Amino acid sequence: MPDNLKSPAPLPLRLVFGAYFTVTGFCQLGGLGLYCLNLGALSTFLRQCHDNLLCQLGEFGVWCPGGVGTGIGLIEFLGGLGLFFGAFITMAAALNMLSTGLLLLLAFMTGDFPSGGYPVCSQHGFPCAFADYGFSLLLLGGLATLWLGGAGAHSYDLRRALGPHVLAVIAKIKPGQKLALIQVLKEISEKPFDNEYIHFGQDRITHFARWFIIENDDIEPLLVWGSTYNGDLQDYIHYVAALSPGLDKIWGKCEGYSKAKGFFWFVRENFYRAPYTYIAFRDESAETIRAKIAVRKSLEKFLDLACVGDYMTDPSVMPFLKDLSRVAYKSPLLVRAARWITGLLPAIWLYLQDNVFPVLIDQVSQLYVRLIMPPPPYLVLNTAGLNPGQQMTRAQYVQHVEILDRNEQELAAAYGGIRFEQNQVTVVATIDNKLEVLFAWFSGIFVARSYPPGELTGTHTIHSLHWAVLGCLKYAIIMSNYDGSWTNYLGDFRDKMRWGLDALLIGIGGYPPGGMSTVYAWEQWFQSARVPCQLFFSGYPEESVENLLRDRAISKALGKDYDLEAVQQWLQLL
Repeated sequence: MPDNLKSPAPLPLRLVFGAYFTVTGFCQLGGLGLYCLNLGALSTFLRQCHDNLLCQLGEFGVWCPGGVGTGIGLIEFLGGLGLFFGAFITMAAALNMLSTGLLLLLAFMTGDFPSGGYPVCSQHGFPCAFADYGFSLLLLGGLATLWLGGAGAHSYDLRRALGPHVLAVIAKIKPGQKLALIQVLKEISEKPFDNEYIHFGQDRITHFARWFIIENDDIEPLLVWGSTYNGDLQDYIHYVAALSPGLDKIWGKCEGYSKAKGFFWFVRENFYRAPYTYIAFRDESAETIRAKIAVRKSLEKFLDLACVGDYMTDPSVMPFLKDLSRVAYKSPLLVRAARWITGLLPAIWLYLQDNVFPVLIDQVSQLYVRLIMPPPPYLVLNTAGLNPGQQMTRAQYVQHVEILDRNEQELAAAYGGIRFEQNQVTVVATIDNKLEVLFAWFSGIFVARSYPPGELTGTHTIHSLHWAVLGCLKYAIIMSNYDGSWTNYLGDFRDKMRWGLDALLIGIGGYPPGGMSTVYAWEQWFQSARVPCQLFFSGYPEESVENLLRDRAISKALGKDYDLEAVQQWLQLL
């Protein structure tokens, strides 16, 4: 991650320029239509600002000044908000540079410099009129600084960069190297924390990672690496490379890999963007999750002590807790009021996530599926998702399921005595309807982010779910990390995710007509489209989504306004 993204230096520039462009854009748009209302002097002022914009553009000889003016106003208003909050700062600064620079160029073209200038109409001051030459150059300089330097600290861009991301790297395996690569991945899988290739025991950034091989009649053998991680991609790739002394023995069996050019170059060349991404806890890193697990385990050990257990059941403990509540420090009323006001919007958003968005999404999904999906036939044959049109015999299907079951057991057994709470599923299928990718992209941006942390359509067992699209929108690779057994996972789909999953997979090849309403056919399609995973890694294999929700609540209650130095001081007084 660039160091300038953590620097507070751009903050003053961001706030000043963001406020300026937000106010000017708002006024040039007539207060987003408020000038049409009867608001007295405010409506008059906003109407003058809007008319002045159209007048100046008309003097420039701009074609369709109304449409151009609306575009300029939207760029300045939305771009100003982006600058102020540090959101998509590069795009916001570039669009405002383009708008300001083109207006300055038009002003120069009205006459010989410096006699040319901006037309003066009914209003000629901030925020009604365009900036003059000097101020325009100042704006361009400041915008260029933000464009080059980034948003800096206390910005949405920084939060987004530090948040969780998904990675899909797909590389073609060299001829004759597939079996050797499978052997290497098997060696790592059998000893994930004691092998010569990747030191998983030292990994503190990765949430989940998997390596698997796919091939069919149309696809030559491919190695796929899917990962969920926190932070900047370049930093993460360098981090993984430092933990992988056997990197060349893995990726050296793939075409295009060059030790001289570096692993990050190879990843960029073979990186596939995910049109759909769901992550259960977007505000957590693998490190903070492990810290919350450690807090809960330490608390459990403390409560398991005989003296503590006896005291907790003693009748005198409740009077002590009541006495403690009476002497507990309470913030002044104004401070509490300020906290309530600042927490109002997050509380409203949380209420919408809990009570409004899930119901709305479910209803829209039902309507979409019922309009698009044909009614289920009486008989649905098993279709292998990877090979379009290929029918699996009963014997082939049973053998395929046995391979998948054995693969799950081997992956879990590699972690030794650790109770493995999680599992993975990887599905590869053809894409019949190319609009499916657009719908998945839309769902990943809006729908998947509309649920509370840890929940997806009422299900609390999915850690992450993301796609990769291969071969000019021909194949979809769906990777999911979930809790419990495969049977329970299918049950969650049927009981709680039916409409959402049908809407998401309706354009995937071989998906049974009627979707999950044809339960047996749907389960067979899902099983036939699955592929074995040669290597799977979890950064916290004992943690389920339900446990993590509990651990977050415990850490939040214990860690609120926690001051280590103050605690150490009062412990010395006892």
